[in-house]
Amino acid sequence: MPVEGRRHVTRLSISYTFSVVVVGKNVLNQKTELQKALEKQKDNLAKKELESYIASKTPELEKVIADRAKRLQSSTDKDEDDKVINKELLEVRMKLKPRNDVK
Repeated sequence: MPVEGRRHVTRLSISYTFSVVVVGKNVLNQKTELQKALEKQKDNLAKKELESYIASKTPELEKVIADRAKRLQSSTDKDEDDKVINKELLEVRMKLKPRNDVK
């Protein structure tokens, strides 16, 4: 069994060496920070272009409806946050109330 595992590792090593030296291909897919930043920038630019293209093709009524939906969603998110804060405030008040009654 150990011999078979060793053969597999040797084949991988030979394949890696061939890819790097002869073909010049980076097998491990390691990228420099600059390459990563450029890819991220290209992806963001492509997303923005797609959004602007879609926005230019949508009718005005759909834009208004989408805008209202975003506003409603943001207001409901804000309401949920307020409810959580109010619950926490009530819990703290309930804990403090018995202390005040003792005085």
